[in-house]
Amino acid sequence: MDIRILDRTHRKILRSLTLTFAIAALCAHASVYSQTNPGVPLSHYNIRSWSTNDGLPNDKIQDVHQSVDGYIWLASQEGLVRFDGARFDIYDKKNTPVFPHSQVTSLAETGDSTLWLTTIRGILRYRNGNFESVPADSDGGNFIGNAVIVQRSGKILVGARDALYRLDNGVLRRVNIPGNPRLLSVNTICEDGDEELWLGTSSGAKLFDHGRLINVAGNGIPHNAFVTRFLRATNGTLWVGTQEGLYTAPAGRPRKFTRMAAIGAQGIHSLLEDRAGNIWIGTEQQGLLRMSGGKLESLTTKNGLSANYIISLCEDREGNIWAGTFYNGVDEIWRGKFETYSTDEGLAGPLVRSIVEDSHHTIWIGTESGLSKLEHGKMVSYTTKDGLPHNQIRSIYVDARGIVWLGTRDGVSRFDGKHFFNYTTKSGLVDGYSRVVTEDFDGNILIGHNILGIDRLREGKITNMVADGIPPVGIRLIYRGRNKTLWIGTLNGLIRWRDRKATFYRSEAGVPGDIFSLHEDVDGTLWIGTYGDGLFRFKDEKATQISTRDGLFDDVVYQILEDDQHNFWMSSNKGIYCVGRKDLNDVADRKITKISCISYGTADGMRSSECNGNSQPAGFRTSDGQLWFPTTNGVAVIDPAHIYSNTVPPQVTIEALKVDSLSVGLDRPVSIGPGYSYLEIRYAGLSFVIPDRMIFQFKLDGFDKDWRNAGTRRAAYYTNVPPGNYIFRVRARNNDNVWNEQGTELPIELKPYFYQTSYFFALCVILIATAGFVLYRWRVAMLLQQERILKQRVDESLAQIKVLGGLIPICANCKKIRDDRGYWNQLEKYLKDHSEAEFTHGICPECKEKLYGPYMKKKSADVDNKGDN
Repeated sequence: MDIRILDRTHRKILRSLTLTFAIAALCAHASVYSQTNPGVPLSHYNIRSWSTNDGLPNDKIQDVHQSVDGYIWLASQEGLVRFDGARFDIYDKKNTPVFPHSQVTSLAETGDSTLWLTTIRGILRYRNGNFESVPADSDGGNFIGNAVIVQRSGKILVGARDALYRLDNGVLRRVNIPGNPRLLSVNTICEDGDEELWLGTSSGAKLFDHGRLINVAGNGIPHNAFVTRFLRATNGTLWVGTQEGLYTAPAGRPRKFTRMAAIGAQGIHSLLEDRAGNIWIGTEQQGLLRMSGGKLESLTTKNGLSANYIISLCEDREGNIWAGTFYNGVDEIWRGKFETYSTDEGLAGPLVRSIVEDSHHTIWIGTESGLSKLEHGKMVSYTTKDGLPHNQIRSIYVDARGIVWLGTRDGVSRFDGKHFFNYTTKSGLVDGYSRVVTEDFDGNILIGHNILGIDRLREGKITNMVADGIPPVGIRLIYRGRNKTLWIGTLNGLIRWRDRKATFYRSEAGVPGDIFSLHEDVDGTLWIGTYGDGLFRFKDEKATQISTRDGLFDDVVYQILEDDQHNFWMSSNKGIYCVGRKDLNDVADRKITKISCISYGTADGMRSSECNGNSQPAGFRTSDGQLWFPTTNGVAVIDPAHIYSNTVPPQVTIEALKVDSLSVGLDRPVSIGPGYSYLEIRYAGLSFVIPDRMIFQFKLDGFDKDWRNAGTRRAAYYTNVPPGNYIFRVRARNNDNVWNEQGTELPIELKPYFYQTSYFFALCVILIATAGFVLYRWRVAMLLQQERILKQRVDESLAQIKVLGGLIPICANCKKIRDDRGYWNQLEKYLKDHSEAEFTHGICPECKEKLYGPYMKKKSADVDNKGDN
């Protein structure tokens, strides 16, 4: 039946029935999802945006896809974008001539890691770092691509402005559809059963079943509906987005579609089912919707989305949702660690001062704009219009009877759930600025003032405690400790109130002056938080300071809350940080020199990292263990026992290699010639949950002995690396300290000059060996020659010695000897020449007597005569 011919009555009936069926369908679908895996509230999610201001070529993102290697790919009107979390690489007709046009419309990936993309002039494939054009047959016509999908069989289907196409043997061919040779426009394609395709066209949804085209108009979808997107959920439900609204059909044949009236008649441009079974819906006016656990939630520009017009959606491997907008770039929506409440959730004001929980698990929140009550998920606020003395709430206390007491800038108020009863200076308060309200151990209400000490409200009468020993000083907080002890933090030090006696600890005891928070642990140790002086441990009446010098995240400590694991959670102007109590004791006892803190801020889900203090209580631990902290933009809530952690190790990839500023391709083995000066290796860790916190380590095997810590730097630099074969390795750690230990690697060959090669060294060794051998042979020859000469001389000497042994002619008178040549020689000379003997001259006794006898006798007689005289 054509709904255009219905009269008004029928139209009303149809609308009523449609609304009824829509609500029923919504509840039925929601029931299925809630039984499987209800989603985390959207208040746990963070939003980060990128646009042309951040480097995108265009702000209209028509498709988003994460490839197997971990990159996020964005199809924009002015090019294809590859994103690694830190930088955008842009491919368009200018820098990649194979592109038929820079406007990219859709993306898909096959099992062999080939990325397929449609443009308004043709399709391309990207593999192994190269783009290739896909040819079309002669019947391709004026191709304008809208959508590309990969069937379960691995075949590629393309929806275009004029027809449906299939990739056949590497060629794009028009699919012949009997009876309907030319569709107006195939905007989206969805594979249902075997050989069943849903085609979303500008003239309704059509089922292409076993080669037969079926128009499903009359099954709930108008025949002229402009279909923009299909989604087949894991439970078999088919979701259909159109320009006129959202339709669903449960599993079964034939499909019966129902319009979801809860969403209204607005354009639906993107659909996504996440891994938990939640359905995300990108709308034209209402931002991003999510149906989870029977609840339809929304994210809009009020929550931080960059635009309310969402045209593409993608879930990455870490569970982050990517939303491409029509005019403002792309948004990443990721799960944080905090749940937050602010004015969007009904808070009286964004600037929160104090928080407390009563015995009925109702949360009371004091803001600068009034009092808010969170009860059973519903927020109710009260202001001066409801009877408050002042909208600036500084302190909240719930007494044993369930009465709520409020300290304001203009007195104290008692709230019984219906009426406010106020106490001001006219009632006897010494000061209207009531910073602290609490109760002593006798049931009296204590009111701490900004400058004039403490008032006590007992039996309707207000008296100042200066008479009890409490000086008129500025009161920051009153802490109910053990053994009926009240610890009072002031502007001038610490007061202990026990047995109606006050003991004042000042700077001489090492206690700080400006105390903002107090906490007594199970051991009875008191911990003191200050504004600017860090944390103090007060034990055995001795104060020990712990500050940023000891590793504390910040020296401002607004509040101290302890979890079941004995970790201290402290708030500051820079965020919330956590540290183990044992580590604090160890550093105070000087057993260790540094403590390690885990800090949290806006990247972890807080709407503002700046917390508030100088009020009581500036943070509260509820009965279920959750920790509530006041901030400058609402309340930040974290459950220490169930902190969401990113357990997915980051994929690591090596993106580029430069040698002396020249790029080297990585599509083949890297071999670098001689003469380089330095190497630059750029790498990336593909984790998109707070990528700024990713930590890298790298190592060049064969050169580095150990891993090098690169911090957040995404490049490695090397100089003076000798020639050889190396392996560059890099690994990364995500925001929650989960390492990809295996990482990735790149073999690198550094070629040497000829004189640096092993061949050259071998040749040198051969030459040196040859030279040594020649030198050796020459030396041996010289030695042999010397041996021959020596032997000749020896032989001659021996021959001469034999002559001396024979008949030697000698003169009978002068005793000269005749040699072999007939010459007469002195005896000494002859013997010297023919032997090794040496001669020295002397005179024998006979010759002495013969030659000098008379002279010697005369000489001796002369000596004797002198002696007688």
